[in-house]
Amino acid sequence: MLKIDKIIPQVEKIVEEKYSENLRKISAIDFVIKKLKEIKPEDFENVTYKETLSLFGTPIEIPGRAIKVEKEISDYTAIAADGSEVPINEDFFFPYYIINIGFIALKYGKDHFFFADSNAKIYFEENELYEKVGDKSFLVRGELLSSKMLLEESKKLEELLKDFYTVEVPVLALFDGTLIQWEIKETSETYKNNFVKNFQRMILKALQLKAPLAGYISGTRSRDVMEMIRIFLEMKGEDFDKQLLSIIKDADIFKIILRKGERSAMFRSNAPILNLYKAPIYFFFLNVGSEVVRIEIPEFIAFDNDLLEITCALILSQSKKGGGYPVALKEAHEQAVIKSSERVFIEELFIDFLRKKGIIFNQNYKFLSKKIRNI
Repeated sequence: MLKIDKIIPQVEKIVEEKYSENLRKISAIDFVIKKLKEIKPEDFENVTYKETLSLFGTPIEIPGRAIKVEKEISDYTAIAADGSEVPINEDFFFPYYIINIGFIALKYGKDHFFFADSNAKIYFEENELYEKVGDKSFLVRGELLSSKMLLEESKKLEELLKDFYTVEVPVLALFDGTLIQWEIKETSETYKNNFVKNFQRMILKALQLKAPLAGYISGTRSRDVMEMIRIFLEMKGEDFDKQLLSIIKDADIFKIILRKGERSAMFRSNAPILNLYKAPIYFFFLNVGSEVVRIEIPEFIAFDNDLLEITCALILSQSKKGGGYPVALKEAHEQAVIKSSERVFIEELFIDFLRKKGIIFNQNYKFLSKKIRNI
């Protein structure tokens, strides 16, 4: 049982520390923005990730710019896929996990339509329960399960592009989260290569169709631009408080620079995992009104001004229609979510069918005790 009286003093102390930190951050942001506006793309022409050993964004445009998205599009289609999971319950009679992929297609304007559904799959075979990473096999859970779900989301988005793309109207494909799959960086080279090969199929399909595809990152805590500023200050030999700069996030500076409907300059990511991609991933920040979000796009969009403008316009439209968050991502999530009551029902369904077949397992007392608490 949680002792609230012992928690309250800790909460008060943490809030006081965060309040003090925020005051210091506010005082430093003006300095950071001033320095950002001094940076030119050519300053980073010969700077690489290996030289700095720091993840930073390479500026493709003047970093301090705020670029107004002028285009407005009312006739378009938005597609998205999202996933949820039921992880392996090791207290159950046998191991299994579930991945449920929700997906959505929304057509606006002429001939509008709404299509939504989900596909759930139960994984229980030995070759599904374990993933080979290097020379070892690991139970599919934690990051391995998340990675498997991400691949299923990307596969579904690729399918949606095939099914709903038309040349008549733009089709925006939204991916919930980053296109840069950081979480596999600690796995074996074989696993990473196979993962990236499968994940970027949706990117290659978008390239083939010349369709807008973007990773939408709400609540971003990225520091790629802040690291670029830090590197710039070091190159110029300027004194600065490293600890103070370390608490500032990219969104902290762009929510001041950008007005609603404006995007930041374009940056190229230097994440090492991108060495396995066929082309780099670029990012920028976009003020959608409710927040400043990080948008990640493939290279073919970054250097196509018209396609980039269309991508930004459609994302802004989706966020406006969704009250601050893209409708397509909201609806895909609703289709994907697995309620706790549904998880319990699946377990009880297994037990019922097993009993009907006359299969009796020695029940795990810990599992039972979670279902029936003795008082």
